[in-house]
Amino acid sequence: MISRISVLPRWWTLWTLLPILLAVAACSSANHPATSGTIPASSPSTLVAGAVVDAFVINATVQAFPVSATGAVSGTCIPATPATSPSTCATATTDGGGNYTINLGDYSGAVLLEATGGSYTDTVTGQTVQLPSGLTLSVLLPAVAPGTTSITAQITPLTTIAAQMALQAASQGAPLATASSTATAAVASYLGGLQNLSTTPLLNLLDANCANGASQASEDASLILAGLSELASQYNVSTVALVQAVIEDASDGTLDGALNGVPLSVPQLTGGGSVALATIYGSGLAQSLEASIATFEQSATDACNAQQSSTLEAGLTNPPSSQLGSPEYSYTLQGSLSGFSGSTPVQVTYAVSFACSADSAAPPSVTFPLGSNGSFAEAISGTPSSYAAIDYTNSCGNNQWSLVVVSPPGLNCQATPASGTFSSSEAGNANTAQTSPAISCTTATYTVGGPISGLSTAGLVLVDQGGFNSTPIDVAANQTSFAFTGYVSGDSYEIAVQTQPAGQTCSVTNGTGTVGNANVTTVAVSCQTLSASAETVLWSFNTSGAGGWNPEGWLVQDTSGNLYGTALEGGAQGGGTVFELSPQAGGSYQEATLWGLGACGDGSGPTGGLAIDSSGNIFGATGAGGTVGGNASCSGEGSGTVFELSPQQGGGYQESVLWSFGASDDGVSPFGGVIVDSNGNVYGTTTEGGTYANQCESPAGTVFEVSPGAGNGSAESLLWTFCYVSNSYPNGENPESQLMLDASGNLFGTTVSGGASNSGGTFELSPQSGGGYAFAVLSNAAAQTSSTCIAPAAAEGALVEDSAGNIFGTEVHGGTSNCGSVFELSPQAGGGYIKTVLWSFGGSGDGSYPYGGLVFDSHGNLYGTTRQGGAKGAGTVFELALQSGGGYQESVLWSFGGPNDGSLPAAGLVIDSKGNLYGATGSGGAYGYGTVFRVTTGP
Repeated sequence: MISRISVLPRWWTLWTLLPILLAVAACSSANHPATSGTIPASSPSTLVAGAVVDAFVINATVQAFPVSATGAVSGTCIPATPATSPSTCATATTDGGGNYTINLGDYSGAVLLEATGGSYTDTVTGQTVQLPSGLTLSVLLPAVAPGTTSITAQITPLTTIAAQMALQAASQGAPLATASSTATAAVASYLGGLQNLSTTPLLNLLDANCANGASQASEDASLILAGLSELASQYNVSTVALVQAVIEDASDGTLDGALNGVPLSVPQLTGGGSVALATIYGSGLAQSLEASIATFEQSATDACNAQQSSTLEAGLTNPPSSQLGSPEYSYTLQGSLSGFSGSTPVQVTYAVSFACSADSAAPPSVTFPLGSNGSFAEAISGTPSSYAAIDYTNSCGNNQWSLVVVSPPGLNCQATPASGTFSSSEAGNANTAQTSPAISCTTATYTVGGPISGLSTAGLVLVDQGGFNSTPIDVAANQTSFAFTGYVSGDSYEIAVQTQPAGQTCSVTNGTGTVGNANVTTVAVSCQTLSASAETVLWSFNTSGAGGWNPEGWLVQDTSGNLYGTALEGGAQGGGTVFELSPQAGGSYQEATLWGLGACGDGSGPTGGLAIDSSGNIFGATGAGGTVGGNASCSGEGSGTVFELSPQQGGGYQESVLWSFGASDDGVSPFGGVIVDSNGNVYGTTTEGGTYANQCESPAGTVFEVSPGAGNGSAESLLWTFCYVSNSYPNGENPESQLMLDASGNLFGTTVSGGASNSGGTFELSPQSGGGYAFAVLSNAAAQTSSTCIAPAAAEGALVEDSAGNIFGTEVHGGTSNCGSVFELSPQAGGGYIKTVLWSFGGSGDGSYPYGGLVFDSHGNLYGTTRQGGAKGAGTVFELALQSGGGYQESVLWSFGGPNDGSLPAAGLVIDSKGNLYGATGSGGAYGYGTVFRVTTGP
């Protein structure tokens, strides 16, 4: 069924109207004349009268629907006059002659009359044909004015075609009345030069007396319809199939028996074969149609068949040059291409736009490749997409042409000019652009840059370390973007911060890569204002009382915020202390001595850090004392201990010596502190001693484990002995730092000296399934060289591991100034580690000699201390901030050495859940014997 409200694209009108054309082909004239009906003279309403033909359709229902200026047909019919109910439509039923009369009342505007249902008698076959329910015949009345008393409107298949085409043109902007007359003329021309689609009465070709009173135009229309039926019968095909094939053929613009070069055929009624459409055409559709009309005339006996007009013959023999399907516009663009290189063509899109708003849609654009230098020419031509007025003659302005050029990789191609106009003399046939465009190509250059966020101060300098663009960019305060220029495809880049802005730290994201065939805009710089840092001395040690002095080891913190540490000297027994600092309600801290070391058989001189288990037991080591050696009889210092402090039910702590060092083949002097696992096993290092087994010529320190045993006893195991073998210490010597234990039970630590560079290194001990440990050197510390800084020792600090298995640590010397460095060990897929120096100390105002190791916060930033350097020369607390694009940026959070401040920190830090950092200094403070401090970072 033909939709009343559809807007039809190019050619779709013809396809949709196939059922109507089939009705044309299936019918000839009926025996009843078509009349205009009776119009009451006294009626104030508009009456439309006519007939539904061809042949005359009886018992068809006719209704009227409003049409908008844009060709939209209302889904609500025009009401009856007078109306019998609000929903009653103006309706008419055709009589035995196909006649109807419909009352439009006082309606004003455009109207579409539609006829559905009914039947007709085929004069060729004599059969009665019932119109299918899906078939709607229509006629368009573009203007109905109130008070009009008489309108004649025939409803035929040909008027239906014209109505649909007119509605489509109006939807594209054409005036409805103009679209209606243009469409009517086009359909008449396509069918052999008919002058009037709604001719009435049509000639009854079987009326021997020619009494119909039909005009010559009526006879022409009748003969064309009869000729189509005759042509179909000659080739044993149905008229329906023939007309369908003809319309399909016309849809590509030429009536040549093929659709876009593919031959069309028509199935035969009997025998199961088909006939090529080109065969049915013979020398042409017009000529074949003329011959079939002549055959029809010869087979008829009435005199009227001899009335074929010479006008119809001429129209059929020489179809109009502007018949439907012929090209209606052609525009040619000429230009040139220069500077092209490479293998990928330049893609050029050429388009033409019509100047008049009432024109049909512009022709489709043409995209073509240009792959070599020189001249070119491209054309646009085709048929109109509707029957609105097309600006063939440029009557309302010059039509426009435009070019869009897409450059191939590595080239920058532009058209000059990129648009222009065709003059009126250039419209219609194979024309040349008024101004020939020149497309020129040059090697494309690109920028590398992106956004800057958060920059509020001056001083930021960016640099490309990739080597291409060595000129730094000075970035002004509050600038929001940057760009390095002059890159070509294939250039690499490595954008980095050369100088940080005042009071801020900036990081680069997506800073490395290779330039492709477009500007790089994804390198982002993000700046943050440096946090203001404040240090508070929580406790200053002195030589009076039992509290001890010179705290050198790491602190530990429990879940209540209490801090625990050791003092190297003093206390009730003179061998140092284990102390606690408890936060008070007013914000201060109170010190309590948990144990005084140094009694006979006890350890003394604790230098390393403590460990605390989930039950609150505290573990530590002393560098001297114990039950082995002179200290057992209170006559000497001994070789050190591992001890435990257990909280007592009534308060206070009780100390137990878990192990005393110094026996044969045992370690000596555990200076590095201890760690404890979930089973209560304690691990640590001794800086000297060990076994002579396994070809060890001279032991130089151990890794040990002290395990709790039955009856409150403990057992010690040496997991590894560092040895002098063949004139060297290949695995390092003298471990002095605290160990690190990972989730798999692997132990990691550092040595002071030995190894490949004789400056110590990093090692791992891995537990084996059959027992024992496998030892591996992960890295060697940098050799000490003559430089700005000369480290007093080559020790490395304790290690820390992130969730990805990367290990971070410090070297006391090394780095670009030999003042110390922070390094990362990254595990490799095939085994081993890659060492990367993250920061080298020794710059202006920076710290030096990072003895203490590192600690992470929840964001992946690293914190530590340096023994010396800083603004006052007495050490620092520093931060290595993780950058969003990778890498770290260092900033000094605090410089020690002020009045009553601590100085010379040798241990690392502990961090709480708020990011506060706690540590100890062995010197300084209010009394000069060391401090416990807190560094708070915040806005």
